[in-house]
Amino acid sequence: CFQPTSAPQILTTDSGQQCTCVPYYLCDPTTNTTIKDGRFDGFGQIDIRFDPRSCQDVLDVCCLGEKQREEPIMPSPPTTNSQPNRPRGCGIRNVGGLDFTLVGSTNEAGFGEFPWTVALIRIRDDACLCGGSLIHPSVILTGNHCVRLIPPNEIKVRAGEWDTQTTKERLPFQERTVSQIISHPSYNIKTLANNVALLVVTSPFQIMDHISP
Repeated sequence: CFQPTSAPQILTTDSGQQCTCVPYYLCDPTTNTTIKDGRFDGFGQIDIRFDPRSCQDVLDVCCLGEKQREEPIMPSPPTTNSQPNRPRGCGIRNVGGLDFTLVGSTNEAGFGEFPWTVALIRIRDDACLCGGSLIHPSVILTGNHCVRLIPPNEIKVRAGEWDTQTTKERLPFQERTVSQIISHPSYNIKTLANNVALLVVTSPFQIMDHISP
């Protein structure tokens, strides 16, 4: 059925101009609109501190009319020329996160900063069971104590999630259900020795900038 959308939040800037709260990737952050030329490399800073004078969603920015965009703005991916010392391959951290840097906190991971991190979620109530690491597009490494009493078909794996309180990340999370749990054969329930399990998902995750083994 049709779900009405709420009216956009409109604020007034310090200079007296009106701006509309939109997801950060729908607002041109540059002063001379260089995005069309492919020279855009990020959205600047996102302040995660609560401020009643600012947009209600942490990933919204108050955007002047001439800077609003209909289609998501895609930052240019790092290249060998733009970042010649950037490492490549498995287990590479996106230092500081993708798209934007955070201010207002000293211990928050940036969006996509650790792209192998996943959440294990119990399907019936959406409760978070544990974390895990994507070690292959179809395989997750986790603690055996997290999953040993739960059937595989009652667990889903979520990759690419950054903040559960918003869905306005530019790149969405992906979910897969679990088809098989492989517990370490020498797991010891008393000492937690060999506390390791592998989860095989029903279909591989699509590897993206914010989801990677």
